[in-house]
Amino acid sequence: MEHEQSVQNLAVEGYLLGQMTAEEREAFENHYFECAVCADELRSASQFLEEARVVFAAEARTQAQARSVPKHHTWSWAGW
Repeated sequence: MEHEQSVQNLAVEGYLLGQMTAEEREAFENHYFECAVCADELRSASQFLEEARVVFAAEARTQAQARSVPKHHTWSWAGW
């Protein structure tokens, strides 16, 4: 795989998202071991995905906790 083809096909994204065939994956792996630009993009995108998973998991836990806490009703004369 040539560098321009890698960029045009969004190979880094497809590789990380598992959207490549076995042949495409092998061609891209051969390319990024030789291409410093693609290797750097792959490292950066991989780190971004991992950090995004951590953030979204924490947010999901926070939302689940917020739903599980009962809302306190305040007592008032109007409700009597």
